[in-house]
Amino acid sequence: MKEHDLDEDALRQAGWDLSVCGLNCLKCQVLERGECAGCRGPIDKHWSGDCQFLPCANAKGHRYCFECDSFPCDNLEAFATDAYEHHRITVENMKAMRAEGLKNWIARQPKPMFCPGWRL
Repeated sequence: MKEHDLDEDALRQAGWDLSVCGLNCLKCQVLERGECAGCRGPIDKHWSGDCQFLPCANAKGHRYCFECDSFPCDNLEAFATDAYEHHRITVENMKAMRAEGLKNWIARQPKPMFCPGWRL
């Protein structure tokens, strides 16, 4: 399930830059503070230099975890059940992205947020 018909530049202009794991980099405080260049930025300027999702998705030719036949994998399940509530919610969001398509999921969001459904 790939949606390469989405215009990445148009998504960015609309306030969306979804990471491999479904978080919106453009609304991330870490990126806003200049401590990260986003999911697809240089690894030496990446908040999670040990991210296991980005190399996995790249190796399989996916832009997002939800495109994978193994979604949600054991690593994502562990991510969703760690101490961070937004990790659980972003995996739930990716399940919806997979089911309804990314374009439809974004259209359904009231506004671009770091993790729709999670409140800071």
